[in-house]
Amino acid sequence: MASIRARLLFDLIMPVMGMKQRYMPPLDGEVLLRRRRRPGAPPAGAQISSFRGRDIVHVPAGEARQPAPLLYLHGGAFVNPITPHHWRLISELAQRTQSSCDVALYPLAPEQQLDDIIDFVEALWTQRYARQPPIVVADSAGTLLALRLAQTLRDAGQPQPAALVLISPCLDITFGDPRSRPLDARDPMLALSGLPAVSRVVAGTRDPDDPSLNPLLCGLTDLPPMLVLAAGRDVLWPDAMRLVEGVQAAGGEVTLMEEAEMVHVWPVMPIPEAREARAAIAAFVMQHLSASAPVAAPAPLTSSLPGS
Repeated sequence: MASIRARLLFDLIMPVMGMKQRYMPPLDGEVLLRRRRRPGAPPAGAQISSFRGRDIVHVPAGEARQPAPLLYLHGGAFVNPITPHHWRLISELAQRTQSSCDVALYPLAPEQQLDDIIDFVEALWTQRYARQPPIVVADSAGTLLALRLAQTLRDAGQPQPAALVLISPCLDITFGDPRSRPLDARDPMLALSGLPAVSRVVAGTRDPDDPSLNPLLCGLTDLPPMLVLAAGRDVLWPDAMRLVEGVQAAGGEVTLMEEAEMVHVWPVMPIPEAREARAAIAAFVMQHLSASAPVAAPAPLTSSLPGS
């Protein structure tokens, strides 16, 4: 059973705040812009650089190292910026592991479309991280970017992230898995009825079922070790299960942390269960930090997106 604090948050506070309404139809680019939340401010002491006009925030901890041994890709349905909750998770992870973390504030839809965002992450990786691949930690929409990055690097024969931490993965932007429907009534955050409309905005000129935009269709063999965190009150729970089952079937290394009474991206929330999840993430990161070591200079990365 979930803690009292978690139940109050999920069943009282979130409904009162109208969190689920953010993703309810009718939805188009203009509506999503009006509903866009304000970005959270980076923690004190963070250092900011720029890549293609977007901020890359360096959260220092422990011994200084460039590039950082951790790279974070935040969620937000590709349309919303990073939140204060993300920054608290990132700061705690950096302190627990004594490892600095870079946070990529990638471009958002509808100003850009998803293949532009994927291209941004791949170009950033090539310029800053390819010689010393970090561990990539991501939540929600950021997990799609992280997994597509790993697959593109794999297909190019180049070193992948040292490991992946994928929190509440969002990997199929058609949202067509029938197992999602019975979860909709219990999910206090995401409205299944509106998510396909968000996908149409995010995909832009591409079809949301384009395999290049859906990592579950791009092969799950030969990927880095990964930790997957899945919540039972999340309409995206099937994405996590399909990923874990696919990686296991391919003989890969995957650890699943599944919490039946939790909701989407619960590790960022102020509840006891989140503290347990953050501790598990930190332990996994510590286990794989040694794999983040320098490699030979790679060849230029060619995007796997069709037509790019």
